[in-house]
Order: sequence, then structure tokens, then C-alpha cells
Amino acid sequence: MSEERSSKSKQKSTPKQEKIDALRERLYARDATTEPQKRVKLKKVQTEEVRKDWSTTPAKEQSVATKGVIHDTGMASVKKISSRPPASAPRPLPVESPEQFRAPVQSEDMPTKKKSKSYRMKFVLGGLVFFTLMLIVSGIFLMWGNNSISGENISIDVSGPFAIGGGEELSLRIAVSNQNTVAIESATLIIEYPPGTQSADGDDKEVFAERQELHVIEAGEIHNLSAKARVFGEENAEKIINVSVEYRIQGSNATFYKEAEPFRFKISSSPVVLDVDAVKSISAGQEIGITMTVNSNSPSTLSNVLVRVDYPFGFDFSSAEPAPISGNNMWRIDTLDPQAMQKITFTGILAGQQDEEKVFDISAGLPAEGDQYALASIFTTNKAEVAIEAPFLGVDVSVGGNNKDVVAIGRSQPTIVRVTFTNTLDDTIYDGGVEIALSGNALKDIDVDVEDGFYNSGTNIITFDSVSVPALKEIAPGKSSSVSFSITPDVDAQQTPEINLLVTTRGKRVFEDRVPQELIATASRTIRVTSAAGLTSAVGHTGGPVPPVAEQLTKYSVALTAQSGSNDLIGAEVTAVLPQYVAWLDEVSAGASFSYNPSTRTVSWNIGSLSSNTKTTATVQLGVTPSLSQVGTIPTIIETQRLRATDRFTDTTVRADTPALTTVIDGDNAGGRVVASE
Repeated sequence: MSEERSSKSKQKSTPKQEKIDALRERLYARDATTEPQKRVKLKKVQTEEVRKDWSTTPAKEQSVATKGVIHDTGMASVKKISSRPPASAPRPLPVESPEQFRAPVQSEDMPTKKKSKSYRMKFVLGGLVFFTLMLIVSGIFLMWGNNSISGENISIDVSGPFAIGGGEELSLRIAVSNQNTVAIESATLIIEYPPGTQSADGDDKEVFAERQELHVIEAGEIHNLSAKARVFGEENAEKIINVSVEYRIQGSNATFYKEAEPFRFKISSSPVVLDVDAVKSISAGQEIGITMTVNSNSPSTLSNVLVRVDYPFGFDFSSAEPAPISGNNMWRIDTLDPQAMQKITFTGILAGQQDEEKVFDISAGLPAEGDQYALASIFTTNKAEVAIEAPFLGVDVSVGGNNKDVVAIGRSQPTIVRVTFTNTLDDTIYDGGVEIALSGNALKDIDVDVEDGFYNSGTNIITFDSVSVPALKEIAPGKSSSVSFSITPDVDAQQTPEINLLVTTRGKRVFEDRVPQELIATASRTIRVTSAAGLTSAVGHTGGPVPPVAEQLTKYSVALTAQSGSNDLIGAEVTAVLPQYVAWLDEVSAGASFSYNPSTRTVSWNIGSLSSNTKTTATVQLGVTPSLSQVGTIPTIIETQRLRATDRFTDTTVRADTPALTTVIDGDNAGGRVVASE
């Protein structure tokens, strides 16, 4: 019965056993290594029906499952089998739930996997290295991290008014904070002010930068400071103040800087107000007057206020009240009390083209520290715009028929000066008049001849009016009228003689409201008198028979003297021609520059430059050998000598000459006549 039961049991368990064996082979094959593993065989297998209820696990199976399970997708679970089952009662592998088929279960008698152990060892070693590095970094931070200094941990806060009146005192509050964990040393606060800033001490000294010593700023310490200065500038001008801290750190000689955000503020009002009074339009050549009024707008007294005018091209300065301190466009107001004012007036002649606009730029401010005539800070600016309109009267002045601004005339030669003016308006001009003011260093050396007018030698003014010249009584539109006079320079005029003419024409026109308007037009000319250069010569005997004897050589010395006159001469040269019977002996005085051209038989004396009112002399040796045909005649030694030069002052060519020299000399009883040889 028992054998029969065992046989039946063996037959029933055979399919299950085969599945289990197949599963075991597959699992062992999946976990196979290069080294062959010993397969463990179960001696006896006790069959057991598969549980259908997977919600609970028997305690006995749970204890076995904790040791390890073998998983295979889609297959029944097999519990980890001990490598040493009891011999008397071999235990069959219980079938577990499908969720437990995930990985092969290795028996306790199976060899250990080298690959799995290698990964674990690397992971453990990596953890040890990471832990060691963290210990080192933490130690470094604990030892030195608290001693580091960064400029980011230094803060500078600057506060003050956002707007302030020009010339008023500006107060700044500055807070310097050290948020580092250690102190900073040799700290210095640096404040840089805009140009033109003055000290608040009242000494009017210009301040460029201010330094305040802070010495040591401990960790977490805050230094509160203040600064004061007087600021200037134009109204609504933005100014910038730069604040920084210079410091060092312990154990280093390097200097570090920390800059604050620039402090910006505006000038709410100018310390002075500049008013300008000028005409809006004027004819070219007319005199213009401009008045500048400087009004104080400062609560305190201002010192050394500079006023500068930049003149337009074509303006000819005449005068100013008060007088400028530098050139003709710079004035200084020593003190200007609150609410006080100072007027400055200047005049001049304005020239230009029709419809051209001339601009006078005017500035007021404080002088620079190193240059008292330069503006360091500008309080205010203004300008005068003057338009050039068509002249009321077209004035033309000609000197000897020449209409140039600068004209040269010769000495002792009467020169006609004619003034012509034309009515350029659509209205008739009444009661015309002409005034010519004469000036210059040659006035006392000229003769003035005026017809239909009057020359006042005391004031040196020539006057023509509608009484003496009826044509000036009424000048219709487009019509012209003229007056004239003559001047004659004296020969003995002073050095660089010059005569200046300022011509002023006046007239009146009447508007519909019967209110007359006075019209004025001006013009100017400069007359320069050319130099009266001179040339003289003389002859003397130096060897041979006297009187001269036919066919015998007699030597003569010719002395030439050139004189410059009242102006400097440049490029001066004397030339003369020698007769055929006169020989060039090539003997001249020391320092003289002579040359001789045998082709043209011309002797040249190159003088070069000759200063005014000076003269120079040179001698040359010539030989005369008369022929028998000249017996009883007086031979010529040298032909007419001529001086030619350029007058540097008038830029004109001047000339002078002297007659030919003959054999007539002192002590010659024959009067220089050639005698026949014995």
C-alpha cells in the first residue's frame, strides 16, 4: 500500500517537479558567471498543492521569504532554499505570489557575485572621500572664512538737498559703514566737488576735493560725517559730487577704493541775473552800444565776479565803461552785495552783410584758481542778437580814385578824397551832413584843402552840411550826393606816417506820423604815406693823369649813398651802366655787395634791407681810358644810377635816382676835359 501510494504520489508530482526543475535551470543560467557554479539538488521533494488564496501568507512561509526569493516574470514564485535541508524531511519549495518573481535567489551555498561587491565597494569609497572633503572645506571656512574683506561689505550713503540756490551753502551728510567681520585701516573719505565750488569758510577759495581721515573702521562700525561748501552754477544746471573711501587691510600695502553712487543736485537759481540792453537791428558800419546789468541774486556778498563778452566777427571795439581788465572783453566786479547791481557798457562798429545776424555771447561767473582771467564756474549767460539790415545811406570813400580800405599815396603830391553817399530808402532824406574825422601820426605833416566845407585844425574834423552844400538839403530815393577835399603829405613826415579817416553821414526821414528818424552811416579809410627814398653819388681820383689823357688809364672812385626815408625798405638795389671806355676794376669797399654783367655793362649794388631814416654808402673803383676822338670832351664815368626798393609799411615800390658822374673833380684845372698825350 505504501509503495503504491508512493508511486501514485510520484506520478502526480512529476509535472510540477519538471516545471520547478526547468525554472531552476533558467534562473541558474541567468545568473551564470564565467566560473561554473555547483548545482544543488534536492534529495526529496514533497509536493504541495498551490494555494489559490494570495491575500495571506503562512507564518512559516513568511519566515522563509525574508531570507530571499527568486522572481521570474509570469512564473510561480519559489522560496529561497537552504543549501542544507534536513536529511530526514526534505522540504518542498513553496509557491509564492507572482509579485515575488523579481530577481533570482541565491542559495547560501552559491558563490558571491564579484560584480555586485565591486559596485558596493566603489559606493563606500566615494562616500568616504566626499565626507573627508566636506570636513576639510568646513575646517577652512571655520579657520579663515570669518577674516575675509570685501568692498561689497562697505557702504557709503550720501544725503543732501536735491536743489539749492547758486552761491548758497550746501550741506552733505555721509555715513560710512563697515559690514566686514574685520576692521579696515587707514581709511580716508574723499569728496570731489564740481568746478567753481568755493570753501564754506568765507575765504572765496576754490575747492576741488576734500579729504577727511577716518583712520580705523572696526567691524560693524558706522562713521557719520558732514561736509559743507558753496556751490555755483547756472539756473537748472545739474551738478555732481563724487564720494569715495580709500582704505587698506591688515598685512597688505595695497590701497583699495570704494565709490558711492554720485550725488546729484540742481542749481535752483543763479546767484546773479544778467540783463542785456541792445538794438535789434543796425546798418553795417554803424556804431552800436550794448549795456550789461549784473544784478545780485545771492543772499551773501559775491566777490571777484567776472563778466566776459565773446564778440562776433566784424565787431570793432571802440570803448567801454568801466574799462576792461583784460583785452577788450573781460570785466571784474570786486564785490557785489545782495540786491546790488553793476552796469557795464561797451561800444564799437559792427560790420557785416545784409540780413546777417550777429550774436554777442555774455557770461558771468567766478575766476579759476590758476587763471584769474578764465571762468571756472558760470553763474549765468545771456546774449544780444543784432541783425544787419540794408544801410540807410550807401557811403563810398575814394582816395586818389582808389576805393580800397588801405591806400598808399606819395609825398608832396596832393591827393583828392571824395565822399559819395546814396539814398537807399524809398523815402526822401532831408538835412544831410558829412563829417570826416582825421587821425594818425602824420596829421602835423599834411596840408588839408577843403572846398564848400570847414576844416577844424583843433579837432581835425572836416564838416559839410546842407547850408554849405545845397545838394545835401534834400536827397531823393536812389539819388546820390558827394563832397571832396585834398590832402598833401609833407616830405618830412614821421616814421611810418599814416592818416585815418572816419566818415560819418547823417540824414533824416519823416514817417507818416510826422516823427523824424535820424539816419547814420559810417565808413573808414586808412591812408599811408610812402617812404621818400633817396640816392646820391660822388666821384674822386685814385690814380693816373689828371686831367685824363687820351689812350692812358685814369682811376676813379665812385661813392654811392642810399637813404631809406620814413619807412623800412626791403629788396633795395642800385644799378648803373658803364660806358664802353670805362673798365670794371673789381675793387669795392669792404662789406659791399657789388656785381658786374659784362654783356650789359651793368653794375649792381645789392643793398637788401634798409631801416627807416637810415643811409648806407659803398664805393667802387672804375678805370677810364679815353680815345683821341674824345680829346677836349668831358667823358662820363658812370651813367644815371637808380635805386629801387619795396616800402614795407605801404607795400609799394619806391624809386630814386641820381645823375651820371663825369671826370670833373676838384683840383682839375682843365675841368675834366681829355687832353692829348705829349
